Amino acid sequence: MDLNGKPFLILLGCLLQRYPSLGLQWDDAGTLTSIGAQNGSASCTNPHLRKEWRTLTDSGKEAWTSAVKCLVKHPSAANIMKDSDPPYNISGSLYDDFTYVHMKLNNDIHQTGLFLPFHRYFLWSFEQALRLHCNYSEVMPYWDWTQDARNFEHATIFDPDPRTGLGGFGHLSHDGAVLDGAFAKLPLSYPVPHTLRREYIPYPFRNLTLRLYPNTSFAAWSAFTPEEIQKSINGFQGDFKGFQSYLEGMQGAHMSVHLIMGGDLGGTCLKSASWLCGPDATWSPNEPMFWLHHGMVDKVWYDWQRAHADNFWSFEGGTVRDLDTWPRYPNGAPPGLNVRLSIIFLCFIIKHQYTSSARLRPSHGWYLGRGLHPETHLQYHIQRSPLLHLWLTLHTILDI
Repeated sequence: MDLNGKPFLILLGCLLQRYPSLGLQWDDAGTLTSIGAQNGSASCTNPHLRKEWRTLTDSGKEAWTSAVKCLVKHPSAANIMKDSDPPYNISGSLYDDFTYVHMKLNNDIHQTGLFLPFHRYFLWSFEQALRLHCNYSEVMPYWDWTQDARNFEHATIFDPDPRTGLGGFGHLSHDGAVLDGAFAKLPLSYPVPHTLRREYIPYPFRNLTLRLYPNTSFAAWSAFTPEEIQKSINGFQGDFKGFQSYLEGMQGAHMSVHLIMGGDLGGTCLKSASWLCGPDATWSPNEPMFWLHHGMVDKVWYDWQRAHADNFWSFEGGTVRDLDTWPRYPNGAPPGLNVRLSIIFLCFIIKHQYTSSARLRPSHGWYLGRGLHPETHLQYHIQRSPLLHLWLTLHTILDI
């Protein structure tokens, strides 16, 4: 099957199923009117809408926080691909399994060409777990941190309400443990058992490696202002590598949001495991706001893909994270990735909260894999593709 000269493997809606083709239609206002599969195959007729967290109703917020806590109480997938590096915690939860996958693939999915497609698929998979295991039926939210950049510590997103709030920053006397909001004392398994941690760190680049973080006095919030994000979306025409490097750079918006939050999202040290010092995003999915953060990261890519005709199919990057010669390979050293691998479509639309040149469109966002079909080839290719490892692992976690 070929569409616009590209080979596809299409993933629709709520199931990890394969379909041969996809038909899309919009009205003149850019709103989805129908999605139908060609050749008589199944269709995605009701794409999920993603909204900014603060536009949700209280009942919508509580539905999401309750579903996340449901995953935290759900037993770990019994047949998840376990390993000793990192060590698997048998007492962990289904929520912890997502963190475990992220830890295991950390060096494959950051500062490589896999960063954006992996996290798009990872986020989508988490949403499916909420729906499949915890009866979540609301929209998947994202966090527009551009609204909070200039007053981050006191942003309205840090709501202490025990049912609908995400909670505030933790208490240093309790190793940064979050003690308010719906996720107060949220139990987590990785890297060692602890409860959710946050710590406001406005200048997180001080005392870090000068070669990787050249501006040590850099204020993290200044990387994710509305002006900076518009530079990302409206710049780098047809230049995926430049776009990713600007967004995911060591002092770019993605990293700066991680580090300004400290704690689990920032990968800072636990007192009980000081040898695990960051900063790195290894176990950052511990933090429920990780999913809202990467919802926004994905939205920025979504908007950039639609900002210019040259952007949509623009893709390049390597498969090897190379920090030793940084910034020689800002999105991965060779061997390189090729867009003419397998491509999976995810079905969702995003409600815009800030002005951009992008119109509202169902996501054509693709996720790269290799050798996903036929299944008889999976075992061979799993040795060659970390994304295949992810696909199989998440397929197990979702139990579908």
